[in-house]
Order: sequence, then C-alpha cells, then structure tokens
Amino acid sequence: MGNKNKITLHFDHVFWPNVELLGTVASTSYSCGYFLNLHKATGNPVLVYMAAGRFAYDLETLSKEDATKFAMVQLKKMFPEAAEPVQYLVSHWGTNPNTFWSASPTKSMQSNIILLAPKISASITNNGY
Repeated sequence: MGNKNKITLHFDHVFWPNVELLGTVASTSYSCGYFLNLHKATGNPVLVYMAAGRFAYDLETLSKEDATKFAMVQLKKMFPEAAEPVQYLVSHWGTNPNTFWSASPTKSMQSNIILLAPKISASITNNGY
C-alpha cells in the first residue's frame, strides 16, 4: 500500500490532447506527478493530478485552494493558456482515517479508472465542487 493524493480539476472545455496521461517533469523525483485524462473515459472535461509517496503527504498540508493552484501551475507549464477549473476536488486520502491510505494493488489501473470515472464525475457535480 502507498499514498496518493488526487486533485480533480473540472473545466468548462477540453484544451489538452486526447491522450490518457499527461506527464510532468520536475527537477527531482520527489515532486513528479501526472494528469489522468478522464475526458477519454467519461466525455467530461476533467483532469486528475496524481501525486504519490512523501510528496502526496506534503500536498495534503496545503489548503484545497493552494493544492489546486499547485496542480494548475504544473498544468500551465504544459498548456500556458489553460483555463481555470470551474470545480475542483482534493482527496486528502493519506490523512483521512476512513480511507486507510489510498492505494492498493489492482488488476488494471485503466479498468479502475473506467469504473470510477462516472462516480467521480457524479460526485463532483452532486457536491458542487
């Protein structure tokens, strides 16, 4: 098991390429992350920034707003004209006592994303994030 922190960004339109992952480059491996493109699976303009390990815990010390700003800085390195999200959701799974961390082995990450994408999208819509 390990820790992942997910920052879900819902936009009013898609401005990124039709790929599954958008990787980021950092000066050290500590702060490496990537974006999952949920638009491919759900049709909704949603990207999820994924941070793992110690970096994920450190992101959890930030407010939801500051964590979202951090993810947007990473996104704007790739897409300088990126739109601001209309909604966002930060998981804080590493410090939430009800999640017992956040990652466990699975058969296929892609199949899990496909299964969870409608629930994530519904949660964002229903909770006003």
